[in-house]
Amino acid sequence: AQKPTERKRNAMEKYFDSIAANDESITEVNLSADVKFTGLSGAEKVKSAKAFATNSHVTKVTMNQLQLGDDFLIALGEALETNTTIERLVIEGNSFTGPGFKGLFTGLGKNSSVKELLGKHQTKSMSSPDEQALPGLLQDNATITKISLDLRNSAVTMQLDKICNQNRHKRISAQKPTERKRNAMEKYFDSIAANDESITEVNLSADVKFTGLSGAEKVKSAKAFATNSHVTKVTMNQLQLG
Repeated sequence: AQKPTERKRNAMEKYFDSIAANDESITEVNLSADVKFTGLSGAEKVKSAKAFATNSHVTKVTMNQLQLGDDFLIALGEALETNTTIERLVIEGNSFTGPGFKGLFTGLGKNSSVKELLGKHQTKSMSSPDEQALPGLLQDNATITKISLDLRNSAVTMQLDKICNQNRHKRISAQKPTERKRNAMEKYFDSIAANDESITEVNLSADVKFTGLSGAEKVKSAKAFATNSHVTKVTMNQLQLG
């Protein structure tokens, strides 16, 4: 008996196959009201969500108005449990409800990369209990800083905003301040302190580059001579030294 001819996968299916195979050339997914995607079977749409589980190159995902339902969002939440590169997720204008968003938020609770979630304008709505469940699912998330959803319960919106604000403050406090580059005059005395043999004389008079130094840097310039064995003449006049 002849085996049935296997259907060739179409371009959209192959696109998500490439994402699942971690194709490094794909770093952003941007699909909105795309008829090639909406024409996929339900199983293929769910498969497209699962593709991100094994991907480490895509950083932005925009999938708007694609007639997506909760099965997709639950699969995406599961993918986010292992994905560590997606930072921005835009899924507006679909048909997600409570079970879908709870699945997504369960994944976000274990995710450490997504910073922004935009999911407004769904064609269906969440029940009040489902809305109330969302903040608790994010308790272990320390990354997300922006969540935009159409929620009827303002208290839930406030709770989600609080989580985002806390994460934003954590990120700011964790960032090390950028170290100021030392200017030419400071570097000059650094070289003296480092015993640069090319400097044998210091001659500064009413030099605005020196007078513009901080008090601490002026004191540091004096200390530079302690470790120097090449400078034989020092002239430092009218430099507002104390």
